[in-house]
Amino acid sequence: MLEQQAFDTIDKLRCARSLAEVKTVFGAAINDFGANAFIICDIPPGSPAGSKEIHASGWHPEWERRYLNEGYSADDPIPNSVGLKSNPYYWQDVELENVKNERAVKIMNEARSEFQMLGGYCVPIHGLRGVAGLVSVATDSKDWRLSEREDSALHIVSLYAYEAVRKLRIPANAGDGGPKLSRREVDCLQWIAEGKTTWEIGTILGISAHTVSEYISDAARKLGTHSRAHLVARALRQNIIR
Repeated sequence: MLEQQAFDTIDKLRCARSLAEVKTVFGAAINDFGANAFIICDIPPGSPAGSKEIHASGWHPEWERRYLNEGYSADDPIPNSVGLKSNPYYWQDVELENVKNERAVKIMNEARSEFQMLGGYCVPIHGLRGVAGLVSVATDSKDWRLSEREDSALHIVSLYAYEAVRKLRIPANAGDGGPKLSRREVDCLQWIAEGKTTWEIGTILGISAHTVSEYISDAARKLGTHSRAHLVARALRQNIIR
């Protein structure tokens, strides 16, 4: 059921025309997973450690004000771990790695005790130059964990939410001199979006799996993405595939 809801959410995010709409759609989606708060951030290239730009927030307004006014971003262990992680991770796993950092402990204790942010899940957004941003969701349920399928569904929805926000901030214009993908690169991306494996794509297109991987790697380099899921999300945003 959650997987179908995730696909429905992706369709809504692709059609979103305002930041408010993205926040509403994503907020409703994470509720289905048992989460109730979120932030979507960029991490500017070459920025000092701890620097984040929050572009969409579903946090309690008072927590967001305090977080920004007190400069909590510099010591918050959740977003500051994205550079060390390739895959999504749970808040509690990172907290265990930061028990000796008093300010980090203080931040997490305030989030838990005053705003019922008892746990959460963070999705690193990687680009060619390293970490580009993150999506973090919070829950008021203690010891919250998702199944492997639910984890994958929330991961992909988070990537699309990030891309939806990015689209509204940096509109993609056809024919504006942006990255040009070859016909074969587009074909490979289209089949990835259809859920095909590298071997299956090679069979369909009549080329080797190694050649398919090269086309996909070249497309990822041109679009500045790190994972296949993020690559497909960005290709859809830029209307390269449909």
